[in-house]
Amino acid sequence: MKKHRTTVYLIISLIVTLFASADSGHLFTSDKLSSSLINCICQDKYGYIWVGTDYGLSRFDGYRFTNYHHASEDTTSLVDNTVQDLFVDSKGNLWIGGSKGFMRYDYGNDNFVRYNFVDSAGITPRIYSIIENHQGEILVGTAGYGLHYVKPGTNE
Repeated sequence: MKKHRTTVYLIISLIVTLFASADSGHLFTSDKLSSSLINCICQDKYGYIWVGTDYGLSRFDGYRFTNYHHASEDTTSLVDNTVQDLFVDSKGNLWIGGSKGFMRYDYGNDNFVRYNFVDSAGITPRIYSIIENHQGEILVGTAGYGLHYVKPGTNE
């Protein structure tokens, strides 16, 4: 009976220690992310974990984070820093929807290819949802500007 009490005491002590450490931020390295305001998470075909935040995109390789941000002078950077949705299609492409545009990650060059979703009034809609249909078209849901699609094999 005494051995059983000792085991229960050790388990309770371990749980209390873990909760105390979690509250202090020692178990979660939030300081490595672009932002602690996380909007979406996905895993790509290479095993990377991608985290879309309100201040950029973070890629976790199992050991460290690589952060991507918008740079106004660089057309291969993120279109903006607010990442709303992430999606990996059947071919392994990573698609990124932001508050000011739509992008695809280029694994070979470690940068982003931007897609033009400007309406007739010159407004770029906020991207809220990305999926793939059975024909391989990427469907892009926007905030108040309808549903758009990307034809397979094109940048249109």
